[in-house]
Amino acid sequence: MESFTVARQHLKKNTYANFFCFLIYFFTIGCLNKGQKTPLLFQFSGVDFPKSNTVSVPETGKITLNSESRFYVSSNVGAINFKDVSWSPSLDAYYRLRLNATNCQDGTVISEGAVTKSTSVSNRIQANDASNPLLVGANRIILCLDSSETGSNWDKVELDVIRDDTPPTSITFTPDTGIYGSLIPNISLTCSDLGGSGCNKIAYRVGGSDPGISPNGTPDANSISFSNPFSVPDNAITTVKAIAVDGAGNVGTVSAPSVFTVFTGNPTITITSQSAQFLKASTASTIKWKSDIAGTFTFRRNSTSCSDGTQLSSGTVSANVLKTSGVLSTALPADGNYTIRICVTSSLTGNVGYTTFPISKDSVIPTISISPAGNNLNLPVNQRYFTFTFNEDMDTSATLSPSIEMYTNASFVGSTSFGLKGTTGQWLDARTYRLDIQSKLPELSFFHLSVSSFKDFAGNVPASSSFLFGTGVDSTPQKVADTGQTDCSDSNGDPTGCAGSGQDGEIVSASSGLTLPFAMNASYPSDIVSVDTITGRVWKTCIEGFSWNGTTCIQVCPQDTKWDGTSCLSSTGYPYKNQISAYECNALNSANSGNGYAGKKTWRVPYLSEYYSILNYGGNAGNNAIPEANFPGLPRDNYQRYWTGTYTLSINATTVTGTIDSLSSGPIDPMNSASYYSKGAWAISVFGGVTQPGPDKTRYNSQYVVYPYYYTSLCLAD
Repeated sequence: MESFTVARQHLKKNTYANFFCFLIYFFTIGCLNKGQKTPLLFQFSGVDFPKSNTVSVPETGKITLNSESRFYVSSNVGAINFKDVSWSPSLDAYYRLRLNATNCQDGTVISEGAVTKSTSVSNRIQANDASNPLLVGANRIILCLDSSETGSNWDKVELDVIRDDTPPTSITFTPDTGIYGSLIPNISLTCSDLGGSGCNKIAYRVGGSDPGISPNGTPDANSISFSNPFSVPDNAITTVKAIAVDGAGNVGTVSAPSVFTVFTGNPTITITSQSAQFLKASTASTIKWKSDIAGTFTFRRNSTSCSDGTQLSSGTVSANVLKTSGVLSTALPADGNYTIRICVTSSLTGNVGYTTFPISKDSVIPTISISPAGNNLNLPVNQRYFTFTFNEDMDTSATLSPSIEMYTNASFVGSTSFGLKGTTGQWLDARTYRLDIQSKLPELSFFHLSVSSFKDFAGNVPASSSFLFGTGVDSTPQKVADTGQTDCSDSNGDPTGCAGSGQDGEIVSASSGLTLPFAMNASYPSDIVSVDTITGRVWKTCIEGFSWNGTTCIQVCPQDTKWDGTSCLSSTGYPYKNQISAYECNALNSANSGNGYAGKKTWRVPYLSEYYSILNYGGNAGNNAIPEANFPGLPRDNYQRYWTGTYTLSINATTVTGTIDSLSSGPIDPMNSASYYSKGAWAISVFGGVTQPGPDKTRYNSQYVVYPYYYTSLCLAD
């Protein structure tokens, strides 16, 4: 019951509140009608609300300016001589353009007229109008817009016009002309203008030619408009010119050239060649070098910079021009290693660059020893290798020339030498050189072996590189071949029967073992040989100076001329040879690019005993001891003799007669000229005899006036 009563009381209160709100809304809407002629909902009877009164205001025109209100003109030809001012009115009106006015009632009217609303109007303001020229300097022009009906002023716009007839007077480079050795300059340009319009644009050109610019500030095709600082190339001398234009289009004159000498780097020095790194006494090293920058230079010994050490020389150097300088060994006080510094100071910036090179002084003569030791007079003939040892590092790039030197007379004073063209040599290290003769040495030979052009890095040559040697006889067992002999004789030399005699004539069925000429190596089909199948030795079918034509040996060049690979050159006596030049056989070892003639690299002059293995004494021909069938075309028409590699050791100095004993035993004292006269070589005659030449080993024919027998040589390879 109580809760019901409370509910009714709340309902009554809500009703009263709603009614009260409605009344407020009613009076608000009905009374406050905001001046409307009719209330929004209703108007109370008898109540008169006040009404608002509307006042009519006349409409006025406005100017819309479409151009700058401040600008510059000039009376100079080519400059900006006028400016078109563009504007439009908002209403139909009348305008007046007043020069040097303070308001719309004074000044000089330079243009006037009726205008239509919203229509663009253009008025040209000329710097030097014939009727109303502008004053040089500032000019105020007022654009006045008046009512066409009442003449009252509606609007005005003030124009600030500067007449500038003075071009820019100067251009400033920052930094300016100068030498720059540390940093590349960034160059700014500014100009000075005294006419009032101020600098508008600057154009510049690099290279020394004049720049160009138009009145509106556009640079010509070869010029650059300046906007930000710019740099110039390094390592160059650069000329820059500039030109400016002011706001009135007046173009100034081209600036004086500004020259920027920029070499921020140090001179770079390049050594193109050094003739010698090692100097001996009284020699010099020639240095060819250049600098990329011109300047002055110094050569300094053992310096740590370009301001210390010992100055050796000085002078000037042009940029990128090859310079030749020298360092004398006398400038190096003692043997040892030095560092030479070349310093160049730039003549433009003073920057210093340098480079160094090593140089050494060595005035000590190298010493040399040989293995087997020199003065060995009983070398085996198969001693191919000779090892030279030095006490210091040698120049292993030097071209060496092995040779053998032989005495030519009984007193051991006269001598002659010949090169061993078929030898090879090898540096085992910087102090050890091994010579390979490649073939056997002559028998019972007495000679000096030397290698020329040994030198150390400074060019010092050993005091002597010649060593005395002597050889014994070839100890290789000699196999017996048939001689073709068919006759036998008794102890008196009279003919006798061969049966049971044990002489050569008794054996008639044995072969000599010699093959007919053929190319034994398919890789060298032109290299024709005759092989002794019994001994295994290979004989060159044709003597030097002859070549194989397919059936026989023919002489390549006329007598007294020699083929040099291109043509026949003069060579007295050739193809006949003295016993020295017979050592051409050794050169065959280097044929075929070092592979040797017919692929063999042991070519030499045959020993006397080796000739016996091919001699034939059969038949009736007196000049066929060296058989024609096996050596066709061999010279045999004039008692020719063929050198052997076997020398005489016992010889009578008076009669110049060697004995057969010389083939088996050496002299008691080989240095005694009485017993060791000329060590002439034995020779073989095509007529079958063993002969001994006269004392002059330099002759290619005998000294017998009536029949001067000619000598040459066959060649053999093991």
